[in-house]
Amino acid sequence: MPEQFENVSRMKVEQAHVPAPNLTDELQQELELKLRELVGQNVILRYWQAGHEYIIECTIVNVDEWSEHVTAVKEGSVITVLFKDVYSVDEYKGLDVV
Repeated sequence: MPEQFENVSRMKVEQAHVPAPNLTDELQQELELKLRELVGQNVILRYWQAGHEYIIECTIVNVDEWSEHVTAVKEGSVITVLFKDVYSVDEYKGLDVV
């Protein structure tokens, strides 16, 4: 029985993995420019890392061309992502409360 549980757990992990997005150099440059424009803004950041897709609401703090990293803050936690792993970024205004 323990082997069966190990196999099921392994299968769940394998199914959660997604392939890395295949972006053209032009699209990566456009995303980098957009990230620079959105420094200090709330965004929805979508990125791929170690076989998993992440979609987070955060604030872009810094875009470092030298290290090719984006630094963001989400609920007090600092998140660092490589440019090449980002595949989408959109400004986020939050929910309108009436």
